[in-house]
Amino acid sequence: MAERCALLIGTRKGAFVLEGDRRGSTWDVRGPLCEGWPIHDMILDPATGAILAAGGSPWYGASVWRSDDLGTSWTQSSEGLTYGDAESAPRLETIWNLTAAHGALYAGVEPAGLFRSEDGGATWRHVEG
Repeated sequence: MAERCALLIGTRKGAFVLEGDRRGSTWDVRGPLCEGWPIHDMILDPATGAILAAGGSPWYGASVWRSDDLGTSWTQSSEGLTYGDAESAPRLETIWNLTAAHGALYAGVEPAGLFRSEDGGATWRHVEG
């Protein structure tokens, strides 16, 4: 069996997963995924093999999607992606960057901030500082 590779692509119309051979001569395209939300970053979590997609907009807010089956099905979560419940707390508009490091996931958000997940992206907590 030939080795396969995958490209993870985020667009304004959703996420796309392209699977192809290592030479790049043929590609199978799946998408748009993540219900058509704007997706700004996608990563493969090295600890679990899950695909994570992140994005949002001023209209929708910020959210993360997770797929444990190479993009066939997705679970959406925005639990904890907030600066608080106060009326004066800014609303998160989007996630611009996802990074996996030291057994956790990190999300860079707008307005400027950093959030951390220790459960594969199911819940998030604001990193103070």
